[in-house]
Amino acid sequence: TRRHLCPGPPRYGAAMSSNALSDGGDDGIFLDIVCGCVPVVNLEKVSPFHENAAWMLQTALASSNKADALYEFVGDREILRECRHLDLGEDDIFIARLRQDGLQDVRAVGTSGKHAVRLALVVALLLKNPNGHRELWSELRTYGLEKSFDNILRHAERQQHGPSKEDNGGEGHEVEGVELQMICNGKVPVLGLDKSSILHEQASWLLQTAANHDGKAGALYDFADDVYVLNECMRVGLNKQEAGIVRLTPRHLRDIIAVGTSGKRSIMVAAVVALIVNGRTDVAQLRSAIAGNYDELDAPICSLTRQASYLSGRSIELGASPSDRVCDNRQQYNDSWRGQSGGKWSNNYSSWDSSLGHGSTSFKNNSAKSRPSKRRACPTDPGDLDEELENYWRQSPKRQHR
Repeated sequence: TRRHLCPGPPRYGAAMSSNALSDGGDDGIFLDIVCGCVPVVNLEKVSPFHENAAWMLQTALASSNKADALYEFVGDREILRECRHLDLGEDDIFIARLRQDGLQDVRAVGTSGKHAVRLALVVALLLKNPNGHRELWSELRTYGLEKSFDNILRHAERQQHGPSKEDNGGEGHEVEGVELQMICNGKVPVLGLDKSSILHEQASWLLQTAANHDGKAGALYDFADDVYVLNECMRVGLNKQEAGIVRLTPRHLRDIIAVGTSGKRSIMVAAVVALIVNGRTDVAQLRSAIAGNYDELDAPICSLTRQASYLSGRSIELGASPSDRVCDNRQQYNDSWRGQSGGKWSNNYSSWDSSLGHGSTSFKNNSAKSRPSKRRACPTDPGDLDEELENYWRQSPKRQHR
């Protein structure tokens, strides 16, 4: 059935804003891929593509007809169902297909009016037929939009297929013993974990820490029967037995889904990645918890985060390394001391040198039971000591007979 809809005012689905182009793409464009090849585009008015989407569609189709005449709105239950997984309401979803003969299978979704629909159709057309379109690229170059649109297409391709061979942006982020893919529009990690991986032994601790949960890691998730996620797993080559689909159990994390392909530890690490890419745990705080407990995990967690960020097309902040923060805190502490009494730390940070005549206080660590010296750190008048001793004996007469 056809559904002729007149696009209404922009209404933004909650999930769309989490998938903004983060690799140099244009601000104000949010893009997902559903059903393997259907772009879902939210286009804000601040984007330069907002006012250029009409001629882009006309040029891509080499047509002089009005842009509105080049496509029609349709109903598609499968596309509608997958869009709902992006937390979009039915009123937000405008499904369109091209009218041109031979291209009526090209479909796309706009979620913020007809400009978004037109841009989504251009993206869908170039994903289907990437070659040619010289006039389109020439015009984009004239308007200074070539690089931005190329970034949009790269983002869409990564959503559709994962990183391309020509795109080396993800090189160096792989973690030994970990195989990671992202499905369901970059929301759900599919992770395989080899026993040789450094993450294997501490998988439980990582999940407990990322979820800020003191209980057992196994109580943080339940196995889930999700047809949509299973279909996505099968699309990337897994069978039903290989896909361990879980949903986190805490009430505020019930929307988080992860897939492990090699046992419960792979599920736990997948859940950590899911929390990270969906913005439900702070990577900087996770790294702070790692520091001092399992320092060797910092580098692989950073690499895994970068890989997940690249595969999902989402921007994820790593924060400063824990060692950098320690140095910064030490510097601030030293600076605060420099402002008091005109003193300064010596170069080895083991003693305090003051211009007020205080002696140098050092701490030795000769054994585990060693204690800091209780010796007075500043000189005292001998007369004061005699007075204190006399008062001591006066207050306790019994001591005089000992």
